[in-house]
Amino acid sequence: AWRSTLAISRLCTLMDCGFTIPVVTETKISKAEWDKVVEKFTLRSPKELDWSKDEAGEEVLMGALQEQVTGAGIPMEKSAAWRKLIDQPEARVEESLKGLKDDGASIAAEFSRKDSMEAAKALSSILVLDYLTNNFARVEAAGPHGFGTIAKEGKVFSLDNIEMFQTRASTRVKGRFKWATRYSKTTIESLRNLKPEEINVLLFPEPTRAEKTAVKVFWKQHAALLKRVDELLARGDESKVFF
Repeated sequence: AWRSTLAISRLCTLMDCGFTIPVVTETKISKAEWDKVVEKFTLRSPKELDWSKDEAGEEVLMGALQEQVTGAGIPMEKSAAWRKLIDQPEARVEESLKGLKDDGASIAAEFSRKDSMEAAKALSSILVLDYLTNNFARVEAAGPHGFGTIAKEGKVFSLDNIEMFQTRASTRVKGRFKWATRYSKTTIESLRNLKPEEINVLLFPEPTRAEKTAVKVFWKQHAALLKRVDELLARGDESKVFF
């Protein structure tokens, strides 16, 4: 699953994802160092970890190290409130989020009036990328005050990306994709420019069987998404389709 965190980070360097992912790097920790961390912080170490041996024969655990970012959590499970940002991007952020009460005020404090459109674009683009990667955990893991999706200094950050690139299309995710009533034009246009032969190997170098399946599902969703956008554009009013 940690490779999915790296994959979405790589994808967002190849296209305009429309939101921000903190810096992620591949890393490893030795068994000896891991045991010290567990002891120091009195953690309960998971029973099943994928230990391997490096070139020196030392037991190591591979993983992804992500930059820590703090901000105002966006409670994604309260979709009826924050979806107003997408539907009414010209409105003031605090007005669109008043249904979130204190959470809405905290989020609005991270945006100025000129950023409200950017907030709408970012939330719409998060729904788009969740659809492409079948990220079912965005809402389930949101928690009472937002977890994994935060607002900070005029930007929306996606922090919890470990469940992206699933091996099957989720019905729940398909339903949530309909929450995106308009799309960031730059995000959609950059999606059109993606080519499987160019990016598959960059997303998952030496992919596992499951990762190969997840990438196939990604491209199936990619085609369905662009088909929907093109159908909307065929109706003739681009301003109702794009931000």
